[in-house]
Amino acid sequence: MPTAPATLTINWTMPVPPVKATSWYRWDALPADAAVEPADAAAEAALGWPARTIAALRLGFQRRLPRSTGWETGKRMSPADAAPFLQAAKVYKRGVAHRGEAGLALAAPTEAKGQYDIKIHSDAELPPALDASANDFFLIDAKVAATWPALAAHPHRLVLETHEHLKTLATTGKILAAWDGKRPLAAFGGGILCDVAGFAASLRNAPVRFVPTTLLAMADACVGGKTGVNFAPFGKNQLGAFAFPTAVDVWPGFLRTLPPRELSAGGAECLKHSFLAGNNVLSEELIRALVKTDTAALAGLLPAVISFKADVVAEDPAETGRRATLNFGHTMAHALEAMSQKATQGDDTLLHGEAVAVGIIFALVLSRRVATLTRPEADTMLDQLRRARIVPPPAALAKALGVPDLKDKQVFPALYASFAHDKKNQTRNAAASDWILLGKGGKVLRQDQSGYTTPVFEQELVTAWGEFLRVYSEMQ
Repeated sequence: MPTAPATLTINWTMPVPPVKATSWYRWDALPADAAVEPADAAAEAALGWPARTIAALRLGFQRRLPRSTGWETGKRMSPADAAPFLQAAKVYKRGVAHRGEAGLALAAPTEAKGQYDIKIHSDAELPPALDASANDFFLIDAKVAATWPALAAHPHRLVLETHEHLKTLATTGKILAAWDGKRPLAAFGGGILCDVAGFAASLRNAPVRFVPTTLLAMADACVGGKTGVNFAPFGKNQLGAFAFPTAVDVWPGFLRTLPPRELSAGGAECLKHSFLAGNNVLSEELIRALVKTDTAALAGLLPAVISFKADVVAEDPAETGRRATLNFGHTMAHALEAMSQKATQGDDTLLHGEAVAVGIIFALVLSRRVATLTRPEADTMLDQLRRARIVPPPAALAKALGVPDLKDKQVFPALYASFAHDKKNQTRNAAASDWILLGKGGKVLRQDQSGYTTPVFEQELVTAWGEFLRVYSEMQ
């Protein structure tokens, strides 16, 4: 008899729009010199968006508008002129408040709610949830399809190559072209595929079920309803929506066919959860499993890892409070990824989990410099990262960034430019960016009761970068 799956139920309630506007930015017209790329028209047609929506999105990033700034269209704008801004506001940094489009009054805020189960199946055999259903449309990562040909034989399917360079609006349009939204979507793949699949489903207002096939997707990407795509040159996951799945089916058997590099990358997110939870026992168990590549042990730890994030998401699904803490290490990580994606292709590009591992090191260094994290506490977590063997060596990181050495003078300025577009930023002060930092006891430092981020000015980041380079090299 197959073992009954462990089930975690997530109940969520979310305001619509997800973030209340504390200020408004008025758009009177799309400037004549607004940047329009050659590929924009085709992408907008595939997505069903008004012309020049993508140009409006670029303007928002160029003007560094935070999530808390609503978009207001001038009352004299025609519906056609207002339409690009309305659509752009819906997906800019996963949705910002908007009002006044075509002279209309702002609709009263609403509330959405729902529930879904995350089922963690036994890896002894394929669970029924993975059986082909004629009613589903399967979206399958190409590597998964090659390893599990039974999935690729499904009559209604799209097999998709996935990597960070393809996590784009164009790929979202490709999904929408193949899937009419009438069949429920079932996505089989890692974090990239599930993020894009969830975004496509949100644009169709259609249900989606996730079947994560990587450790990172199981532990993190499929928990919480954050969907989206990258938007060059402004960074990772900058466009998207909060869209919750109808179900998540985790089958640890996929881990047995996962490349070691992918397993290590997922381990970084797992350790991040254990650090934030203050669960040193879980951290040590994860380290032992990762070092031994023990997928059975990792499968046994998944409920604890997933439960931590599930609890945070249930408390703050719209990421207006505690959920921001899950971005510990991610401000630097996203900057590293953006730089790597510009410099490299294919397997040479930094994986998200690899960037997170490096980003956590920087965040720990910064936490003991500008927060109240003690040196012994920071050193304990740094040693755990080292012993887990999940941090890419400095030479590999330099190669992924396209530079001869991390001390190269172009590295930090390129990273710093990315910090300005981080979604956690609530300030438009060009000299500061907002970070998730740890204080004494390993708890996230709070400046006040309303927020979880700490503003850090450029000079402190420059100094921390120098210290980070020393600490990072000594960890090898």
